[in-house]
Amino acid sequence: MNQYRAALIYGISLLAGVMIMSKGAGRITAGFTYDPNDIALLFVTFMPVVLAEAMNGNMVRRGFYLGLGAMVLLGLVLTGSRGAIVAIGVQALYFVLTAKKFRLLALTLVCAAGLVVVATAEQSLWDRFASLTAEGEAADYNLEGRSGRVQIWKNGLEIVADNPVLGVGIGMFGTAHFLLDGKIGLTAHNTYLQFAAELGLPGFILYLAMLCSAWQLITRHVEEDERTGTRARWIALKVGIVGFGTASFFISAGYSSTLYYLLGLAAVMHFHHVQSNDAPVPQKIRSSAPLGYPPLSALQVRQQKVRL
Repeated sequence: MNQYRAALIYGISLLAGVMIMSKGAGRITAGFTYDPNDIALLFVTFMPVVLAEAMNGNMVRRGFYLGLGAMVLLGLVLTGSRGAIVAIGVQALYFVLTAKKFRLLALTLVCAAGLVVVATAEQSLWDRFASLTAEGEAADYNLEGRSGRVQIWKNGLEIVADNPVLGVGIGMFGTAHFLLDGKIGLTAHNTYLQFAAELGLPGFILYLAMLCSAWQLITRHVEEDERTGTRARWIALKVGIVGFGTASFFISAGYSSTLYYLLGLAAVMHFHHVQSNDAPVPQKIRSSAPLGYPPLSALQVRQQKVRL
């Protein structure tokens, strides 16, 4: 389990480091794999996972992971993604409000992260934030433009209303939007609207149910696990979901692997916890042969029954 978590953490940290060192003019990207908003979504989702490792081990290890977390945060800021900056703010607010036993530590981390954002963000990022309240030519196209997010969201709601049950099909939002508005090559720019339009309201409800079930599972571990380091890892998953849920409101990330990596990590951690604590096997699958890994073959089970 530890090696898989380490591979994920080091991979994301290495990506952030390489992008920072190779940054040129403008917002950083990751080639053809991620645009600035996509890479920011990845960083905002997994930055808490990286920082959680600073709650384990000696001071050298803690300092090392704090440094990796700061590097991921710096990479996130340099993407210039406004949605990711908003997501960090929501994450910070949630973290401080829910950190009962270590609120002082939470405040310290939030203040340190805020300093990194203020000190490293380029002026162009703040100018783009200011354009949200500007008027005339300086106004953000997302608010008034025909291809801006607000107009796309309005059209998207019409698409949902016209196709509430089956949706328009996976990856077909752009086509449906073209047929409605005449603008080609546009995406939903909102993960929730993307699911509702493409998969219909049943698919949208299933997506929310998946998030809620993962949230409940992680919450149970947070409440039951008394070990500081392990509990911090579970809390990091919750903060990661908060970040993804916020940042994905501004981009189409329904089929992005980012969320599913996070949920997969939660599932693996849960099964590792069950296995390490020798949780009882449900009665329906209990047999005379002991369960192990790898699973016993039918011949091995038959041989054990003969010996019994």
